Amino acid sequence: MLFVVSNEHQGKGYGTKLWAGFKEQCIKSGVGSIIVETNKLGASSFYEGIGFRHLGDFDSPLHEFATKGGQACMYEYSCQ
Repeated sequence: MLFVVSNEHQGKGYGTKLWAGFKEQCIKSGVGSIIVETNKLGASSFYEGIGFRHLGDFDSPLHEFATKGGQACMYEYSCQ
């Protein structure tokens, strides 16, 4: 699943609302954890702010292409 909030709509609570609905469905469905891949320069502060734990960084040409100097990383949220 891919969630993206365009730059002009960031900071207005849309990402938080999307996350709340998605998290609720995952918990109801018995999902144990949610893992996301993101760009550290992009959304890492968002994920950390809603309770995700940083798992690590990795190299990705796609992330470098999308955001100059970007660093790919993974986060995990425990639904337990």
